[in-house]
Amino acid sequence: MPKIYLSETIGNPHHDYEVCDGQQRLKAFWAFMDDEFALGDQSRAILGHDLAGKHFSQLSPRFKRIIENFQLVIAIIKDATPDEKRTLFARLQMGVVLTPPELRNAIASAIGSFINTVVETNDYFLNCRIPNKRFKRQDILAHALALSLYDNQHDLKASLLTGLYEKYPTNFDQSVAQRTSQVLEWLHNINQAASARINTKWGFVDLFWFLWKRIGTIQSVDVTKFAKAFTDFEIERLNHNAAPEMLLTRRPMNLPLYEYIQAFNTSGALTDRLAKRQKVIEQQFSRYLHQRNSS
Repeated sequence: MPKIYLSETIGNPHHDYEVCDGQQRLKAFWAFMDDEFALGDQSRAILGHDLAGKHFSQLSPRFKRIIENFQLVIAIIKDATPDEKRTLFARLQMGVVLTPPELRNAIASAIGSFINTVVETNDYFLNCRIPNKRFKRQDILAHALALSLYDNQHDLKASLLTGLYEKYPTNFDQSVAQRTSQVLEWLHNINQAASARINTKWGFVDLFWFLWKRIGTIQSVDVTKFAKAFTDFEIERLNHNAAPEMLLTRRPMNLPLYEYIQAFNTSGALTDRLAKRQKVIEQQFSRYLHQRNSS
């Protein structure tokens, strides 16, 4: 029997759960055990016994025990809004497997709500070319924030991102919102000036973290030169993406780009890959940040 989805009902005096998906399966199961119908005539023999046309009460004690002890697989949905429940039900009916970003979006979370608001209102996301479907934009921003807030102390796995949502159920430090807004403003300006847009997951995450770490020391960003450098870098990356080893045989050799591509294409969420790419980003783009006067 496929998985049953129950939704937790807080404060309801009559029941603790309501069935989100699987109601017909459960009703059929209970009706058979109440002798309301018999097994069909075409039912195949099980363990050498012909069960066709039998009601539950006519089964041997052995088969009754098998049915009574059958364990259903049940998923409990917590803290979901009616809209989120309807979305889940619709996807289940269409046979669509929920992605990790969609599952995270069902978590009641202050930082999750903030991420949704940013994606829906910020100029960077309103003008970017990252697909706006199945919470893809929320996903890349969640990756960038997790990397920045944990400072690459952990691999960017689904469990870490879920933990980030769960860590801030009702509120979070508002400086996070301020820093995010500033970084996205810079990225939006770079995007507008560049002929090659920041439209890959790791491209966005790497640049977001690069700017986030320096936000207290940046006086301004030379957007025009940064955009030109990023365009050149991205064109080179795409040209050598299929065969990065060519970067090691040409003259001059381009070891930084080779290492970036390798860390970009393979297990990009691991801490060592993130650190390796960040080193290259720092080498390529630090010169376009004007630092505040220390005095």
